[in-house]
Amino acid sequence: MFSKMCSWLVAAGLVFGLQVSGAIAGPVVSGTTASGYAGQTSLNPTLSVAFDGTDIDASAIAAWDFKLYWDASALSLNIANSKMQIGTNTHTWTEFTGNTLPPTVTETVGGTGDGFYTLSWVPKDVLATVDLSGGITFTAAFDINAGAAPGFYGITFGDSTAASPFSALIDAEVTEYTYDSVTSGQGAMGVRVLAANPTQVPEPGSLGLLALALLGVARVCTKRQAGRASA
Repeated sequence: MFSKMCSWLVAAGLVFGLQVSGAIAGPVVSGTTASGYAGQTSLNPTLSVAFDGTDIDASAIAAWDFKLYWDASALSLNIANSKMQIGTNTHTWTEFTGNTLPPTVTETVGGTGDGFYTLSWVPKDVLATVDLSGGITFTAAFDINAGAAPGFYGITFGDSTAASPFSALIDAEVTEYTYDSVTSGQGAMGVRVLAANPTQVPEPGSLGLLALALLGVARVCTKRQAGRASA
């Protein structure tokens, strides 16, 4: 009974720790931007997490809280077509959630125009850990909604207005790190919606000038041909 209670307390402590920001040297988080037009599908911005020189023991992660937030009025996440790379191994999302880790996965679009996706992983065995020391690269599959206005739409790993706002990691030593202290200089994950480029049609004035120029060239050619014939 005592051992079961200890296991429960440790698990509860890990879950609680995910809600508390840590002030330690954490991983470097960086992102890329994908560009496309309204209505375009399968754009692939990435979010990468590197653990070199951190206080986290990335080889023994005991709990992991992965969150994404985006503007649902412009973008839609196709999580089934997204991929997660851990070290050198890349998995489709179905493989990742079904075989690599046993997480609880939820995806929800809020009612305020914001979309968010969360993946929370705490092992059933409290002594189990996952090795993330090779780094993480999440490749998203975002669709641009029809009618999305041109501009940059950031995809972040935290939302200060949410109940449990930021992505977080806890290692086996219960050292915790949240992604919220990452600097903007690392680059943003996002999608840039480009303005549509309609086929350019010359204005009436331009057409007139073009016609006059062609007519002038034709006259010069005609005169040269006539001069050669008379010679």
